[in-house]
Amino acid sequence: FAGNNTINGNISGLNTSSIANNGTLNLNGDNSGYLGTFTQNSGITNVSNKFFGGTSTINGGTFNWYTQENLPTGAKLLVENGNLNIGSDSNIAILTLNTNSSIKDTVQTNINRNSYLNIAGGSANINNNDNWLGTINLSDGTLYTNLPSNSNAQNGRLNATGGNLNIDSGI
Repeated sequence: FAGNNTINGNISGLNTSSIANNGTLNLNGDNSGYLGTFTQNSGITNVSNKFFGGTSTINGGTFNWYTQENLPTGAKLLVENGNLNIGSDSNIAILTLNTNSSIKDTVQTNINRNSYLNIAGGSANINNNDNWLGTINLSDGTLYTNLPSNSNAQNGRLNATGGNLNIDSGI
C-alpha cells in the first residue's frame, strides 16, 4: 500500500501472501483471516478492529493500535523500530502481546492514559524515551524497563502477576 488507504471490509489471505505498507493504511474491518505476512518500513498503520492473523513486522513509521481486540491466536506482532501508540486521547485501547510477539527498545512507545499493554507470553522493552501513562499488565513473558526513575512513567501503572520483570535502575 502507498498513499492513503482505508479498508472497511475484511482482508483475508493464505500464509503464503504478503502485504507491505509504506503509505497510510486504516484498518477498520475484521482482518484476522489474513494469515500471511505484513511489513511496514515507513508510513502509518491505524488498527481500529481485528488485526492480521499472520506475522506482522513494523520496521519503521508509526503503528497506531486503537482497538481493544486481541491479536488472533497464532498471530505474531514484531515491533522492531519506529513509533508505537497504544490508544489515544479519544479512545481506550488494549494491546496483548502473546508468545513470540515483541516490542524492541528501539521503538518509541506511547501507552496512552487509560490504555493497556498486556504482556502474556511475549516481551516488551519500555525505556526512558517512552511515555508510559497507561497500565502494563505482566502475566507471562518479559518486561524490560528502566522507567521507574524517569518522569515519563509518573502516571503509569504496573501489575505483575507472573512472567519476568527486569528493571535497570541506571546504576
